[in-house]
Amino acid sequence: NLILVFLFGMIAATVLEYFTGTVMERLFHVRYWDYSKEFLNLNGHICLKCSIAWGFFSILLVRIIHLRVEKLVFLIPEQMEHIVTVVLTLIIVSDFTVSFYEAMDLRRLLDSLLAGNEELLKLHEQLEGIAALMNEDKELIKAAFDDRLDHLNKRTYKLVESILKRNPGAASRRHKQTLQQIREQIKERL
Repeated sequence: NLILVFLFGMIAATVLEYFTGTVMERLFHVRYWDYSKEFLNLNGHICLKCSIAWGFFSILLVRIIHLRVEKLVFLIPEQMEHIVTVVLTLIIVSDFTVSFYEAMDLRRLLDSLLAGNEELLKLHEQLEGIAALMNEDKELIKAAFDDRLDHLNKRTYKLVESILKRNPGAASRRHKQTLQQIREQIKERL
């Protein structure tokens, strides 16, 4: 029944999307998709438009894709079934593992950048105080500070940039400013 496939597919995928988005944001402090600007959204993790799309994708999956995949699966000789299953399982597990560690690296790098930026802001305030006391040229001290900041963050920014290129929709409330700065730097280079 296409209506039931649509409804159950829509509901199941929407619940999974909400759960996944919530867990990923809490675990990694990054939001990989955001529907906050969409009509009838729930915490930006799900929205009506995408839920309806999940229903149609469910019909597509059940009526077209599954039938073709099923034919291919039945072509696998019985002796090869276990080998193919193990190989595919290893591929999926390794992909999940790499993705998980990459997401954790992004979280760690963003936390590191945030801590580094806070420390550098304190240092900047101290340098401004010293410059005022010494009656030195603030622009010279600021230029030296900016050079030091660029040197300290260049490698970390490059790592975060490469992760963001693979996850362009990533967002984070905690690291919003840092992500925005990195995206601006990426745009400047293009």
